[in-house]
Amino acid sequence: MYTCKFTIIILVFALLIGLQKFDNISVTYAQDRIQNPSLGKFVGDIFEKNCATAGCHRGEYPKQKLNLEADKYEAALLNAFSRQIPTLKLVDRESPERSYLLMKMKGGPEIEGDIMPIDGPPLSQVEIVTIENWIRTSQGQVDEKTISVDIEKQVDNESNEPGFRTPPFWETRLVNLPTTKGIKKSDILFRVSHRFIPTIKTGYDTYYGINGPALILISLGYGIRDDLSVTVAHASGDHEWELGLKYIPIQQYRGALNLPFSMAVHIGGSVVTEERPGRERLDSENMKFNSQLILSHQLNDRVAFLLVPAFSTNTNHWVDDSESTFALGLGGRYSFYRNYSIIAEWIPVLDGYEASQRGWGVGFEAKVGGHVFQVFLTNNFGLTTDQFIPGGDLDIGENEYRIGFNIFRTFWF
Repeated sequence: MYTCKFTIIILVFALLIGLQKFDNISVTYAQDRIQNPSLGKFVGDIFEKNCATAGCHRGEYPKQKLNLEADKYEAALLNAFSRQIPTLKLVDRESPERSYLLMKMKGGPEIEGDIMPIDGPPLSQVEIVTIENWIRTSQGQVDEKTISVDIEKQVDNESNEPGFRTPPFWETRLVNLPTTKGIKKSDILFRVSHRFIPTIKTGYDTYYGINGPALILISLGYGIRDDLSVTVAHASGDHEWELGLKYIPIQQYRGALNLPFSMAVHIGGSVVTEERPGRERLDSENMKFNSQLILSHQLNDRVAFLLVPAFSTNTNHWVDDSESTFALGLGGRYSFYRNYSIIAEWIPVLDGYEASQRGWGVGFEAKVGGHVFQVFLTNNFGLTTDQFIPGGDLDIGENEYRIGFNIFRTFWF
């Protein structure tokens, strides 16, 4: 059965790789930037990434009736007045410093409401200067080609990989497996993970598992540096607390090494605080330690893969002679439309304690501003590292799986 599962996953990944030949977004984008650099293209990319997100400045009914999608932002901004301060133009090319668009991105007492974007981190200095120079070009105040080439170098230095407009993963988790996504310095990441215990097979009486008991994890993460973050979490299962530290020494095609993959290291520990006869809450038998090496490779804007060797001690903590577990997590993401993706993972155990079934999950992911939502099917009810790496309790061969979801919200300071 495991061989069959492995074969299916390999075939799915092969299909995703094959689909990239129909997706020339990254290649075309990179070539166009080199052969025909244009401030307009840079500005379009900035708006698509930060402003033209679902529920904000995109679609048929965008906020403030302002559509900033790459092919619509010029028509929306040029010769248009602000709806918040009608005496100011959104883009004033005769007096760029009076452009309300720039004021909203820089902040200050002269604006109404919050700095833009609301559901995301402030734009970088490179991004703001790029938009400002785009505003100036029509009056001949700057030479577009010269500015574009200079920004080309700066943007490449800031980007994940030349030609990629999206990161390999939107959030720090792919169902259960950790990703190479970190928490930026001073940012706070709030996560809620939810696993319904009843299976879909229970049918209408439990609304296919939704109307029943569930296991919940709540966590807070903080970015100490851009490459270093700490997270504390509590899972309702076993009343377990977990503390983790993630360090990201390598990012794909960045830095002096210029390697074709990203790498992160996650170390942590947890303690089971559920009261049990014959054990103190802080008994050594209730304590666990884990470590994970996280490797990812991004093929293009749509496809990324994940490899996670993971080890946790005391995963069989409910017996006196406890075992540890060593597993190898495999995962992937396929973005089929803008900020919407299919995600999947499989976690075979290589040594030590193993649950009745190897863990897996497959589902849907959506990024909306500062939120990322994941809804999936899984055979696993574990939430902390030592809970999920031994595997799950449901057999896919018997058509058994449960519904789960993760919600991520980033707060920028």
